[in-house]
Amino acid sequence: MWDNLILKGLDVAWVDLARLGDDHLLELRVGHCGRSILTPTQNDGSIDLQHVRTIWWRRPVPPNPEGGDRFRTNFLADEWLTFCESLEWCTTARWVNKPSKERVAGSKAYQLREAEGVGLRVPRTLITNRPDAVLAFASNEQALIYKRIGVSRNAPPVPTRLFGDDDRARLPTLRDCPAMFQEYIPARIDVRVTFIGGTSFATEIHSGQGRFPTDARLDLAVPTMRHNLDGLVAAQLQDFMANLELDFGAIDLRMTQEGEYVFLEVNPSGQYLFAELLTGEPLTAHLGQFLVGQ
Repeated sequence: MWDNLILKGLDVAWVDLARLGDDHLLELRVGHCGRSILTPTQNDGSIDLQHVRTIWWRRPVPPNPEGGDRFRTNFLADEWLTFCESLEWCTTARWVNKPSKERVAGSKAYQLREAEGVGLRVPRTLITNRPDAVLAFASNEQALIYKRIGVSRNAPPVPTRLFGDDDRARLPTLRDCPAMFQEYIPARIDVRVTFIGGTSFATEIHSGQGRFPTDARLDLAVPTMRHNLDGLVAAQLQDFMANLELDFGAIDLRMTQEGEYVFLEVNPSGQYLFAELLTGEPLTAHLGQFLVGQ
């Protein structure tokens, strides 16, 4: 994508925030004649953020200082994270997405509430660290799945699993860390929607034919193709993303055996390239056009 933008005569810069303090230097000045200047040491010149039109905030990893005691390491990591997040307030550029909005939108409980608010069906859900509450919830459902409530950052993704007898036996350990439990939705297909600037590009994944029917992310050897998304659902997703103030996101839906769409979650920095490679939909080109305002 970057090569295509450069060929159009646009100035493009890629910055790895994890290299701040190593290869990159950044200064933020607030007040009269305040400026925000980024100086990558391996590039010629500096980047004045006041002249930047669009910033694609794509899974940034702030510096992670090592060495010293635990207090020092945590202190430095927190300071770097706050410093990087300050970028949002030091430029007038258009963000895709704004860091503050991505952080809020990462809450699965918030997502489910907003999705239900625009008319989408969501699974019956319990978030708790109470083992007895899980047992009561399970008694009212034919089958349950469970997953983490946060976002994987420096750890591998945690797969969605069916709640079984072995999990019942391990429930006392739930007191140490809450988790999300949901009714299991048997699927005709899973649908991954790549949302770019108000337009939904849908991909259907026949996960039921693979090894991981509870988690479409884990087996992409199943039939995968473009999907004709229902017009009402597309409009609901547009309202949903507008409420979250996100311009980009990877939305996971599940279509029931009866043909009803069920909202599962949205990843504001989700993967989309696999959908492009498996369906031929030029998602990178769509994203590039949106980033430059075309």
